[in-house]
Amino acid sequence: AINFLNNGYFAGNVGIGTNSPGAKLHVTGNNVNASEATVRIGGVPSFGNGVSRLELVENMSANVMTYGFSLTADGNSTNNLLIRNHSNSAVGNVAIAVDRITSDVGIGTTSPQQKLHVQGGGVRIEDVGTGLGGFVSVGNNTEAAGNYSAYFFGNTALDQTYFKGGIAYETLASTNGRGDMHFLQDSNANSSNATIADSVMTILNGGNVGIGTVSPTAKLNIGSAYNDAFVLTDGRSG
Repeated sequence: AINFLNNGYFAGNVGIGTNSPGAKLHVTGNNVNASEATVRIGGVPSFGNGVSRLELVENMSANVMTYGFSLTADGNSTNNLLIRNHSNSAVGNVAIAVDRITSDVGIGTTSPQQKLHVQGGGVRIEDVGTGLGGFVSVGNNTEAAGNYSAYFFGNTALDQTYFKGGIAYETLASTNGRGDMHFLQDSNANSSNATIADSVMTILNGGNVGIGTVSPTAKLNIGSAYNDAFVLTDGRSG
């Protein structure tokens, strides 16, 4: 072991666990267990609120990083792993956060409420090629009748409730992924989420469309408990 009372300096590359370092600091080990650390930053056993930070510096001012990126284990405030971008700022802006307890990932937020929570902008998925480009896939890995996957919509600040609209794909049975499409609307004035029972329009796998019925028997089947199930109007007078 080498101990430094004050600052230390090495003119060349430094190797730990190797006698042929290929970088300014080259650390290697014979770890075969994922729980064993090759490099450890921080770690004060008597405290549970420590903060450890790794900086990737592009520029510094007065010995402080002002441009670059940092990786912070924040046990003092958010209890998250934070990736910050620094543009003329020592504090930086949190770009990505990983919740230590739930493993939820936040982009633009330090308090992710879902497996992936994006705040402050849109999401673009693309690919280059002929035909199908970028796509989003949702699914239920248990292929049984009545199971479904869905996109939900909610215009409140909450992330677990008040999903009043949605588009769902309901499994028929073990039929090679085939199912029926439902458009959902929950009109209840409460915090409940829309479910498959709130279907207002259904497109069967065979192509029949039902409005007000989940079992259309024709190409277009309109069902209603009211007299005016289907009304056509125009804006002309006279």
